[in-house]
Amino acid sequence: MRINNITFLEYCKLEDKSAFDFVIKFSKEFELAIDHFGVGDITLKKFGTVKELQHKYEKGIEYKDYFELIEDMTGKKENEIMSIRLMEFFQAIRYLNTEIERVNTLETKMLSHEPTDLEIRAGIEKFNVLGNFNQKTFFCDKFNWTLEYVDNMKYTDAFAFLYKDKLMTDFQKKYTKLSTK
Repeated sequence: MRINNITFLEYCKLEDKSAFDFVIKFSKEFELAIDHFGVGDITLKKFGTVKELQHKYEKGIEYKDYFELIEDMTGKKENEIMSIRLMEFFQAIRYLNTEIERVNTLETKMLSHEPTDLEIRAGIEKFNVLGNFNQKTFFCDKFNWTLEYVDNMKYTDAFAFLYKDKLMTDFQKKYTKLSTK
């Protein structure tokens, strides 16, 4: 088996992928997270791209989704992405997945809060159906920015705005609680 020489495109064209799938599933080399496409730190990418990557990852991302997102983040075209060696492709996908997980962990730790009983009774969970759109419209509502402008912001800038708003909200809740005692 020439697993080290086959490209991702050649793999996709195979009628019987079973031998390759076995190696992909059980080989430790395929589990390595290596940035073969030169994506880098995704928090330095566009906010809209990171949000799209998170959304697709949560819903069950497909290979074609990775092509579009890698092209957006690196400028590489689909034929260039598909011509990478099979192992390198899966290592690059693993790298992107670890980056998404890192951002998800960061956002959970720094931006989220446990809803109060009052918020739960009022139906805050209804906003969950909107997913990342909630974060995008925060900027549109607060600063009168367009969705296109928000999507093109650097993720780190958007995160800083969201984090500052979270700190202010936490402060105001605590201040109100203390001042009513």
